[in-house]
Amino acid sequence: MKQYKNLIALFFIILITSCENTPQIEKEAKNRLPVVTKNLAKVPESVKLSNINTVYRNDSLCIIHLDFAAKNQIGTETTSICEYIYLKHNYHNFEYFNELDEDSVYQNKKYYEKTKNDKIYRNLDYDMAMRQRAIIAINKSGREITNNTNEEKNVIPVPTGTGTWLLGTYNNEFRENTKDNYIFTVGTGEFSNFLINNAELGIIAYVTKDSLIYFKFFEYVNNLVNDNKEFTMKLKTSQGDIQSFKMYNQKEGEIISDNKEENKKLYNFLKKQEGQIKGYAQMGEFIITTYHFSFNTTGLKNAIKIIQ
Repeated sequence: MKQYKNLIALFFIILITSCENTPQIEKEAKNRLPVVTKNLAKVPESVKLSNINTVYRNDSLCIIHLDFAAKNQIGTETTSICEYIYLKHNYHNFEYFNELDEDSVYQNKKYYEKTKNDKIYRNLDYDMAMRQRAIIAINKSGREITNNTNEEKNVIPVPTGTGTWLLGTYNNEFRENTKDNYIFTVGTGEFSNFLINNAELGIIAYVTKDSLIYFKFFEYVNNLVNDNKEFTMKLKTSQGDIQSFKMYNQKEGEIISDNKEENKKLYNFLKKQEGQIKGYAQMGEFIITTYHFSFNTTGLKNAIKIIQ
């Protein structure tokens, strides 16, 4: 009987210990969820979180998938499947929250092995690749949790040393991937004219293996700008260096340099001045639209090596 009681006692000790062994980073991440979601919701008191599932974690990174429900301003409840990233780096904590889609951070190991050859992190192991993907998401649209100032947020270095640059591959006429790679990074901004003021702008900056640089602007994030006109683009580095470039917006939407010499000037400017770049441009003939935007070129030199 005594031995039986000892076994029961041991069972409860193991049970209690296992309940207390949830890694600290996962506890911290889950404690942040109510704060983050209520800050995002139009009606904070209506927030409901369910199906909270930790899909990945290690000592410095935790990725959680969950169902996020809340009421909008007219009282209708909407539900989204979302992804929350919690990352520790150099004694600072960072986070990222977004709806789950094809570009979400988490990938299972089987999918990673299947697709890594087309990614800029193809030489990293699985855990380092997940860290790279998480850092890129945070650098792009995440935040430092303890930073309540208006200061520019810290840019976390990625394992490949390539910043927010990603690898792309051109398709042939049969929509098959070729071996013709390019790199690109995504930026944000605003556009204004007499009809609209400070509307959301998305931009993509591309660099090809032939050192051609071109951009695409997306009004309201998904409407490609194809003005088919020449214009001047001004770029400013974080060190205060400002240069102007003659650009042409083709009817297909690519914004390219006016000639080879201008492209070389732009290429050398971006390659030399790695860091945050601010841009300004005006396009249009009868309706003049002003574009303010920014993107980050950190890691460009390392990223170029991958495609050369």
